[in-house]
Amino acid sequence: MEAALAECRTVLLRAVNEAALLESVAWTLVTRGRCRVAWIGGPVSAQVKCLAFAHDSAVDACADPTGWALDDAREGLAAQALGAEQTARLPDLAADTTDSRWHRRMMQAGARSGIALALTVRRETIGVLCLYSPDADAFGDGRQAALEELASDIARALDARRECESRRQVDAQLTFQTHYDAVTGLPNRTFYMDRVVHALRRAERSRKRVAVMKLAVDPPADVAAQWGAGAEEIVLRTIAQRLREASRPGDLVARLDADQFGIEVTGIDEDEELARFARQLLVRVMQPVALASGEMRPHARLGVSVHPRDGSDISQHLQNASHALSTTDTHGGHLCNFYSADANARVQAQFDLFNALTGALERREFVLHYQPKVSLATGQIVGAEALLRWNHPTLGALAPRQFIRLAEECGVLDTLGEWVIEEVCRQLGRWQRAGLPACPIAVNLPLRQVTQENLLLAIARALQESGVPPTLLELELNESALVQDLGASLAALSALKNQGILCSLDDLGTGQALMVMKHLPLDRVKIDQSFVRDIATEPDSAAICDAVIGLAHKLAMKVVAKGVESEAQVNSLRRRGCDEIQGYYFSPPLPADECAALLRRRDGVPVADTIHPAQESPRTLLMVDDEPNILHSLRRLMRGEGYEILTANSAHEALEILARQEVQVILSDQRMPNMDGTEFLARVRTLHPNTTRLVLSGYAELSTVIESVNRGTVFRFLTKPWTDDCLREHVREAFRYHENQRTGVQDA
Repeated sequence: MEAALAECRTVLLRAVNEAALLESVAWTLVTRGRCRVAWIGGPVSAQVKCLAFAHDSAVDACADPTGWALDDAREGLAAQALGAEQTARLPDLAADTTDSRWHRRMMQAGARSGIALALTVRRETIGVLCLYSPDADAFGDGRQAALEELASDIARALDARRECESRRQVDAQLTFQTHYDAVTGLPNRTFYMDRVVHALRRAERSRKRVAVMKLAVDPPADVAAQWGAGAEEIVLRTIAQRLREASRPGDLVARLDADQFGIEVTGIDEDEELARFARQLLVRVMQPVALASGEMRPHARLGVSVHPRDGSDISQHLQNASHALSTTDTHGGHLCNFYSADANARVQAQFDLFNALTGALERREFVLHYQPKVSLATGQIVGAEALLRWNHPTLGALAPRQFIRLAEECGVLDTLGEWVIEEVCRQLGRWQRAGLPACPIAVNLPLRQVTQENLLLAIARALQESGVPPTLLELELNESALVQDLGASLAALSALKNQGILCSLDDLGTGQALMVMKHLPLDRVKIDQSFVRDIATEPDSAAICDAVIGLAHKLAMKVVAKGVESEAQVNSLRRRGCDEIQGYYFSPPLPADECAALLRRRDGVPVADTIHPAQESPRTLLMVDDEPNILHSLRRLMRGEGYEILTANSAHEALEILARQEVQVILSDQRMPNMDGTEFLARVRTLHPNTTRLVLSGYAELSTVIESVNRGTVFRFLTKPWTDDCLREHVREAFRYHENQRTGVQDA
């Protein structure tokens, strides 16, 4: 026991907290002091609460130790020690006449004697130490004195730790009261100013910007007057929580005054992005707050000062933010102002759009235009895409790119998406009843909205109310959004397909969807217009289009090319097997009545063969030179050869001609601005491999031309100045070579 007592005193010095101290003492007395049970308790009301409990292996099956933690204060050694505030010892548990339930449990556990020692400090009993031994009278006078000394040490250690904890709590409370707001729990003005001072110093070293914001809400007194006592605290706490949630990690939110909050923002270098963050704060704060007497919608305004542009120290920035705040107008809709006039002018237009979006749908300012899609096989309209337009009262028609992000910020995007679906279905129903040809309409929606269950219900309801079959509705998903969350995309597409709705992938080629297309239940893919734009002139764009078309067809999907604006693009797409086109070449987006007129007239695009059988095609020679006089001389030279002669003043113009018309032989000058002859013919070899290509070159460019010949880019090179007979013979040879190549392919 002596060794156990010595170890217990070491524990009293080294334990990290009160719980660890008591547990360690109890287990030391069991393991080193040969006690069967050791526990330490404290008086709670009329019972004794166990603070630490230890026992040897013989006790495991006797009873639930948790049940031992609470003992009736009228029985047992612990009750006696606490009641008498002194040691209570029982040499023989079997001789106990109190009929204590606790002692019966101890006897069942194999204990024969017990002792309870009051933990007393400054004449106050703060707990009890209870020990039970398997030996009779194990706690005689000598051991009792040593244990009473240990109990005194435990009591003093507990008292010291509790006093330290009490001082710590008092200090923490004082610190909280000094630096935090009691109502909202946010940092107060003192804390905010100190933190911003440090942020400004760091910004000066790193040359970063810091935004000092002031947000004013409905005065608490006004809230109390209208909504009753206590409402102001609920509103303030709710606003504080919303500001915390809307802020980014590292930002600071504080309560500066009764109705003002401060926000310190770092890491945003653009005024437009800072304005977007400010709008998010305002939208979040101004959501309704539930009160006992109903819902209250707070009003908020925001002033912004940016370091170092608008000031040099915290006092100046707070003053400037207050000035910007004072120029806001709740009723006029200008809820946020920057101190800088230039910055305010740049971002205020976006704020005006943001404010105008609320209620725009109710004011019926949104309309849909429809851009037809045309089949390259039949030339007829086979569908259309619905494109949203906002008829702004002062700015006129706005395209989605000018307001969609703002619509998401102010929380109207989901409602707007459902309206688009409903309006498309209503329009399809009108066209169907008017006897117009079936025209599936595609709607482009963000993935976040497509994955929502309520949208699927809205689609089903709109189709049912309009009487339109689901196969006339097509939903498009953007490639970048689809790849970011493939699981959600697959689930959404599967749900749509189960309803019979067509699904397509928009802007293919700008992301990574080519790698996952095989997993997606798609009907169509749309090639991004950035590749279509250069398909006739850029081999890389043409190669991407070839890859998309080939992969989509192998997966039984149709391909739509977006942004088609020229005949050259149409012919290039047709040669590559593209199914449908969409763009200004056929029609811009049209109002519903004008699109209906197109459907009624059954307008389309010519289905002219762009690739004639070789034997029926005229011998066509394309000559390319940036000097008009040389082109004139070449045309005069070749006039009697029976060729159809085409000319181009630049490589780009020549590529456009090649996209529109079949050419057998190309004769190009080497020295041309922007793109020399060998580079031009290298592109032609990729885009139009069946052509035969010659280049006119000076001796100075001999090495470049020879390399092109060796690579197969050029069939022949001709030197300047040329002789007429020699040049005519080389061109004749080029046509004979081309015809021999064609004949060889046909024979093969």
